[in-house]
Amino acid sequence: MLEDKKIAEYLEKYKGNISATAKHLGVVRKTIYNRIAKSEELKAVLHDSRESMLDALETTLYDIALGGNVTALIFALKTQGRARGYGDQFKVETWHDEILNLIKSGKVTEEEVIEELGNELATELFATANLRED
Repeated sequence: MLEDKKIAEYLEKYKGNISATAKHLGVVRKTIYNRIAKSEELKAVLHDSRESMLDALETTLYDIALGGNVTALIFALKTQGRARGYGDQFKVETWHDEILNLIKSGKVTEEEVIEELGNELATELFATANLRED
Protein backbone atom coordinates (compact mmCIF):
# COMPACT_ATOMS: atom_id res chain seq x y z
CA MET A 1 0.00 0.00 0.00
CA LEU A 2 1.14 3.49 -0.86
CA GLU A 3 2.05 5.42 2.28
CA ASP A 4 1.44 9.12 2.82
CA LYS A 5 5.11 9.44 3.76
CA LYS A 6 6.14 8.33 0.25
CA ILE A 7 3.64 10.68 -1.40
CA ALA A 8 4.93 13.56 0.74
CA GLU A 9 8.53 12.72 -0.16
CA TYR A 10 7.84 12.96 -3.89
CA LEU A 11 5.57 15.97 -3.62
CA GLU A 12 8.52 17.75 -2.03
CA LYS A 13 11.00 16.38 -4.57
CA TYR A 14 8.85 17.45 -7.53
CA LYS A 15 7.80 20.79 -5.96
CA GLY A 16 4.11 19.90 -5.75
CA ASN A 17 3.85 18.55 -9.29
CA ILE A 18 1.08 15.94 -9.01
CA SER A 19 1.77 14.35 -12.41
CA ALA A 20 5.47 13.82 -11.70
CA THR A 21 4.70 12.45 -8.24
CA ALA A 22 2.10 10.01 -9.59
CA LYS A 23 4.36 8.88 -12.43
CA HIS A 24 7.26 8.21 -10.08
CA LEU A 25 5.02 6.25 -7.70
CA GLY A 26 3.40 4.27 -10.54
CA VAL A 27 -0.16 5.48 -9.94
CA VAL A 28 -2.61 7.75 -11.71
CA ARG A 29 -2.94 11.41 -10.72
CA LYS A 30 -6.43 10.81 -9.33
CA THR A 31 -4.92 8.52 -6.69
CA ILE A 32 -2.62 11.30 -5.49
CA TYR A 33 -5.44 13.88 -5.55
CA ASN A 34 -7.68 11.55 -3.53
CA ARG A 35 -4.99 10.93 -0.92
CA ILE A 36 -4.25 14.64 -0.60
CA ALA A 37 -7.96 15.36 -0.16
CA LYS A 38 -8.08 12.93 2.79
CA SER A 39 -4.91 14.10 4.54
CA GLU A 40 -4.29 17.48 6.15
CA GLU A 41 -0.60 16.63 6.31
CA LEU A 42 -0.42 15.99 2.55
CA LYS A 43 -2.37 19.20 1.88
CA ALA A 44 0.23 21.09 3.90
CA VAL A 45 3.12 19.35 2.10
CA LEU A 46 1.58 20.20 -1.28
CA HIS A 47 1.07 23.84 -0.28
CA ASP A 48 4.57 24.19 1.18
CA SER A 49 6.16 22.49 -1.85
CA ARG A 50 4.45 24.83 -4.26
CA GLU A 51 5.33 27.87 -2.16
CA SER A 52 8.95 26.75 -2.14
CA MET A 53 8.86 26.44 -5.92
CA LEU A 54 7.40 29.94 -6.26
CA ASP A 55 10.07 31.33 -3.94
CA ALA A 56 12.77 29.79 -6.13
CA LEU A 57 11.17 31.15 -9.30
CA GLU A 58 10.89 34.63 -7.80
CA THR A 59 14.56 34.52 -6.84
CA THR A 60 15.51 33.44 -10.36
CA LEU A 61 13.34 36.15 -11.89
CA TYR A 62 14.97 38.72 -9.61
CA ASP A 63 18.43 37.58 -10.63
CA ILE A 64 17.55 37.63 -14.34
CA ALA A 65 15.99 41.09 -14.05
CA LEU A 66 19.05 42.47 -12.28
CA GLY A 67 21.19 40.86 -14.97
CA GLY A 68 19.65 43.21 -17.51
CA ASN A 69 16.80 41.19 -19.01
CA VAL A 70 14.30 43.94 -19.82
CA THR A 71 11.31 41.61 -20.09
CA ALA A 72 12.03 40.13 -16.67
CA LEU A 73 12.57 43.60 -15.24
CA ILE A 74 9.23 44.89 -16.56
CA PHE A 75 7.40 41.78 -15.38
CA ALA A 76 8.92 41.98 -11.92
CA LEU A 77 8.03 45.65 -11.55
CA LYS A 78 4.47 45.14 -12.82
CA THR A 79 3.82 42.29 -10.41
CA GLN A 80 5.91 43.15 -7.36
CA GLY A 81 6.02 46.92 -7.68
CA ARG A 82 2.31 47.76 -7.88
CA ALA A 83 2.26 49.43 -4.48
CA ARG A 84 4.89 51.85 -5.79
CA GLY A 85 2.92 52.70 -8.92
CA TYR A 86 4.40 50.22 -11.40
CA GLY A 87 2.07 48.12 -13.48
CA ASP A 88 -1.15 48.58 -15.30
CA GLN A 89 -3.78 50.65 -13.56
CA PHE A 90 -7.38 49.50 -13.78
CA LYS A 91 -10.45 51.40 -12.72
CA VAL A 92 -13.48 49.23 -12.23
CA GLU A 93 -16.80 50.98 -12.13
CA THR A 94 -19.94 49.22 -11.05
CA TRP A 95 -23.39 50.04 -12.29
CA HIS A 96 -23.86 51.91 -9.01
CA ASP A 97 -20.96 54.20 -9.91
CA GLU A 98 -22.33 54.78 -13.40
CA ILE A 99 -25.77 55.76 -12.08
CA LEU A 100 -24.31 58.05 -9.43
CA ASN A 101 -22.11 59.74 -12.03
CA LEU A 102 -25.15 60.32 -14.24
CA ILE A 103 -27.02 61.91 -11.32
CA LYS A 104 -24.06 64.07 -10.32
CA SER A 105 -23.65 65.27 -13.89
CA GLY A 106 -27.35 66.16 -14.10
CA LYS A 107 -28.03 63.76 -17.00
CA VAL A 108 -30.69 61.95 -14.94
CA THR A 109 -32.66 62.91 -11.88
CA GLU A 110 -33.08 61.02 -8.64
CA GLU A 111 -36.76 60.64 -9.51
CA GLU A 112 -35.89 58.94 -12.82
CA VAL A 113 -33.61 56.54 -10.99
CA ILE A 114 -36.32 55.74 -8.45
CA GLU A 115 -38.81 55.13 -11.25
CA GLU A 116 -36.39 52.85 -13.09
CA LEU A 117 -34.92 50.91 -10.13
CA GLY A 118 -37.77 51.00 -7.67
CA ASN A 119 -37.84 52.87 -4.39
CA GLU A 120 -36.09 50.26 -2.24
CA LEU A 121 -33.06 49.76 -4.49
CA ALA A 122 -32.77 53.48 -5.28
CA THR A 123 -32.95 54.38 -1.58
CA GLU A 124 -30.18 51.90 -0.83
CA LEU A 125 -28.09 53.34 -3.67
CA PHE A 126 -28.55 56.92 -2.45
CA ALA A 127 -27.84 55.99 1.16
CA THR A 128 -24.60 54.32 0.15
CA ALA A 129 -23.53 57.40 -1.77
CA ASN A 130 -24.81 59.90 0.81
CA LEU A 131 -26.49 61.79 -2.00
CA ARG A 132 -29.73 62.43 -0.22
CA GLU A 133 -30.85 62.89 3.31
CA ASP A 134 -33.66 60.76 4.67
